[in-house]
Amino acid sequence: MNRPATWQNVASLPLKGETESELLDLRGIYRILRYRIRVLVLSAIAGLCIAIAYLMLATPLYTAATQIYIDTKEKKAIDIGEVVPGLGSETAAIDSEVEIIRSTSIARRVIAALNLQDDPAFAGTPGLGALLAPVKKLLGLSDRSQQDQADPATLETLAGSLAASLDVKRIGLTYVISVGYTFRDPETAAKVANQVAEAYLVHQLDAKFEATKRASDWLHERLQNLQAKVNESEQAVELYRAAHNLVGMAQETPYDAQLKRLNEELAVAQVQVDERFAKLQQAREILKKKGELTSIDVVAQSDVVGKLREALAAVSREEAEITTRFTEQHPKVLNKQAERRDLEKRIAEEAKRIVLNLENEHKIAMLRLASIEKSLQDLKDKTKDARSDLIRLKELELEAEANNAVYKVFLNRFKETSQQETLRTADTRVITKAVPPLKPSSPKTILTLVLAVVASLVLGTGIVFLLESLDNTFKTGEQIEERLKIAYLGSVPRISRSELRGQNGPLTTERFAVSQPVSPYAEAIRTIKVGVQLAHFDKPLKILMMTSAQPNEGKTTISANLAQHAAQAGARTLLIDADLRNPSLSNLMAPRRESGLVDVLTRKFSIEQTILRDRSGVDILPGSQVPVHAAEILGSKEMEDILHWARHNYELVILDAAPVAHIIDSRVLAEMVDGIVLVIEWDETPGNIVRSALKSLSTRHERITGAVLNKVDVPRLASYTGFDYAKYGAYFPHYYGTKS
Repeated sequence: MNRPATWQNVASLPLKGETESELLDLRGIYRILRYRIRVLVLSAIAGLCIAIAYLMLATPLYTAATQIYIDTKEKKAIDIGEVVPGLGSETAAIDSEVEIIRSTSIARRVIAALNLQDDPAFAGTPGLGALLAPVKKLLGLSDRSQQDQADPATLETLAGSLAASLDVKRIGLTYVISVGYTFRDPETAAKVANQVAEAYLVHQLDAKFEATKRASDWLHERLQNLQAKVNESEQAVELYRAAHNLVGMAQETPYDAQLKRLNEELAVAQVQVDERFAKLQQAREILKKKGELTSIDVVAQSDVVGKLREALAAVSREEAEITTRFTEQHPKVLNKQAERRDLEKRIAEEAKRIVLNLENEHKIAMLRLASIEKSLQDLKDKTKDARSDLIRLKELELEAEANNAVYKVFLNRFKETSQQETLRTADTRVITKAVPPLKPSSPKTILTLVLAVVASLVLGTGIVFLLESLDNTFKTGEQIEERLKIAYLGSVPRISRSELRGQNGPLTTERFAVSQPVSPYAEAIRTIKVGVQLAHFDKPLKILMMTSAQPNEGKTTISANLAQHAAQAGARTLLIDADLRNPSLSNLMAPRRESGLVDVLTRKFSIEQTILRDRSGVDILPGSQVPVHAAEILGSKEMEDILHWARHNYELVILDAAPVAHIIDSRVLAEMVDGIVLVIEWDETPGNIVRSALKSLSTRHERITGAVLNKVDVPRLASYTGFDYAKYGAYFPHYYGTKS
């Protein structure tokens, strides 16, 4: 069924050149947020209130910072080596110093220097204590006593808390370290920050002193042992000379020059053997793995192999070029392939020949090495007796010289280390001392308020989407058609109090469409009438039942306005108040009635005597309130007779029936009517109740003409759908040349 494009459904139409699949989800999210803007506003207000309460209760904290410069340049008063080397310039070295500053050892020095263990305020503030101070204030919790603070375990806890609360960081990629401390007292914050820097400098000097002292003690002990060893070795030399009568004897034998030459040749021969063995081993590995022989170094360096490989590369290029022009069986291609295989074979043969030469060269080198070793051994045997005494003497002298050289080195190092004990200098210095801050660093008022608003808006957004997911009411016609699978006939706007005042006196809701014919409300009634007609275009509808899922959804008002509009349009219209449990229609439009529908059904009065003519031209069959047995009365044969009579005497009969939920009156009437219109209150009636009402009418589901959304809040609907209905509806008076 095609619905007319009126103010109720024009917002659901796609834009020009835009399909439904092209609509952005962001637009839907924006509409949901705008529709529930009050939740976001309340969330923001709540967040601001919490932030303000926190700002009022939180203790102001002050942050003082000092800056330390790490000097990576070596400083030497004398040209001697350092026992403890200076700090390196690597990032890891600077980061290591940062960790040293925030260590508990530095914190213990600071606590001892400033007697912080005796300060109750400090004992209650480190670390998380500052953030919990407002809570402690509200709960009336007191700080720990000084007796508890003097406990060693407590002192260690204070040191850990102080170390954790220090803000130590490297400034960019410089060699400057910032040491910050936050405390409720600005003076104490500055003192602690400066004392941390001072404790770090002292710690560095102490570390150098301890290292130097340990090195000096070790060197002193080592020197005593070396001195005894030097004396012992020199005494052994003199005793050996005297015992073997070596005083004044030449230091070399006739065989020394030859021994020296043979030793040099032996070293050269050994190197040659190793080189050839390495090359041979490489070749064997490649041959074992069946690898490319040209990957062997000696093969690759061969001039013959090089020329053959160049020729092979040229033939391969020619073969590739010929292959692109001729088939594989072409004589030129076959010739080139044969030429290429011949070159590959020659390269392989040359490589094998070179490998064979390697084996021969290795064997020759091994033989030469063995010959030199044999000659050397023979020469040693000849000179063994002649030089044995002299060699032993030389060994003793060399040992004595070596011991003496080591002793001199250690002696010089001992003197240098002793000098360093009196030349202690730190590798760092304070370049900016901490001063008591004038403004608190925490809490940050603006940042706290901004974060509170942002967090509350995020939380509010979550609540909005939670409410949206839990909301199963109806706001648009598309929701009715998608969820209920029935036709959407139109939306009726809520009538405001200002509209009911009117220009010529107060108006009533049941006659509003007739009183204000060019108003959006009247246009909505006309849309419903057209929708009903189009729904039953093939078979004109005469008896229409208006009902709702639950009371107070406005079905009576719509029934009255729809009937009056049809009557003024020229159709003979009968309006029946079939809500016997609450005949509000009769109370509004026929308050002075003398009889009603029940009287006609019980044959106390005839239908002609009971029907009243309204000033709008519509005939009204008022109702009568019956506390019990309403369903039995409405389902009687007499009710069928009344509707049969009305079908032949009127063009349109509208029944204002009772709500469907928990009442069966409308279910009984559903069997007798041509069409059923379900009135749903906009953004109020839960979807499960509406579905339950439709399910109860399922036996006559084909007679359900459609549903109407009533009491639509136009501004809120505009925020939900993104279409300004109020502005669009304002064009009606100007279009018709009349102002409502």
